[in-house]
Amino acid sequence: MSVDTDVLNSWRESLEREIEEIRAQLGPLEARLERKQAELAALTHLMAITSDAKLSDTGTPPTSTQAATPESFLDTVHQVLSSEGRPIHYVELHRQLAALGVRIPGANPAANLLTHISRDARFVRVARGTYGIAGRDTPQRRASQRRKPRRR
Repeated sequence: MSVDTDVLNSWRESLEREIEEIRAQLGPLEARLERKQAELAALTHLMAITSDAKLSDTGTPPTSTQAATPESFLDTVHQVLSSEGRPIHYVELHRQLAALGVRIPGANPAANLLTHISRDARFVRVARGTYGIAGRDTPQRRASQRRKPRRR
C-alpha cells in the first residue's frame, strides 16, 4: 500500500495552519485570564481588609469567615488532611483554608499555620513543609537521616 506524499504534506500543512490559528486565539485569552486573576486577587485582598475592619469595629468576627482561634483552624486542618487522604504542604493547606473562609491571624498566615501544626500532636511532619495525620502518615526518611551506629 503506497501513501501519496503530496496528500500527507497537504494534511501536515493544514494541521500546522490550524495550530497557528489556535495559538493566535490563545494569546488574548491568556492575557484576559491574567487580568481576571489579578482582579480576583485584588477583590480577595479588599474583602480581607473589609472583614478586618468589621472585626475591629464590632469586636466579633464577620459571619463570612470562621473565628481565627488556633483550635478552630487546626480542627479544620485535620478535616482537610482527613478528606485529602494524603500529606499536604503547608502552603497548599493555607490555600485550602483560605478557600474555606478560615482566616489565620498574623502577618504571615502561612508561617503561622506552619508553627501551629508543627506543635500539634495530631499532625506529623512527613517531609520538609509537608504534614499529615499522626498515626496514618509516616515520615519519609532519607538515607542521610537514618540513625548511624554509635561510636564507643
